[in-house]
Amino acid sequence: MHWSTCWDQDPSFNPTKYRGWELRKVRRPQEARRLGLHVTSSSELTLNPTKSAADTLANLPNGPLAVHLDVDVLDFIDTPLAENADGRNSGPTLDQVALALEIAVRDERFRAISIGELNPTRSAGDPEVIRRFARTIANVITSAHC
Repeated sequence: MHWSTCWDQDPSFNPTKYRGWELRKVRRPQEARRLGLHVTSSSELTLNPTKSAADTLANLPNGPLAVHLDVDVLDFIDTPLAENADGRNSGPTLDQVALALEIAVRDERFRAISIGELNPTRSAGDPEVIRRFARTIANVITSAHC
């Protein structure tokens, strides 16, 4: 399924009904705009985590909010826990992601958080990394009740 084909052929096409692999088909900014999707880049998140999170939340519809953290987006040098180690010095730090997550978990729609691509064997040389990650996520979740 190609988004532009669906959009062009069926004006009633509603992209909010699709998730997962289908949304990954949207690769260019003009496609995202045409579909009415809000996109925040890793660079934007890194520069201003709280603003990026607030802007993203403001563009979501009402209803339950589940947040997913894919550890592969983190700067691998800062937090070596990713399955994919290509993100060396290219993504946000754990502290930057924590700032964004704190905004999300304080949102009244927040219901769940999931974490993917966490590979503890990557930090075998520095066991403190997994403890720091766990503490950070626990602190983020706790902040929802403050």
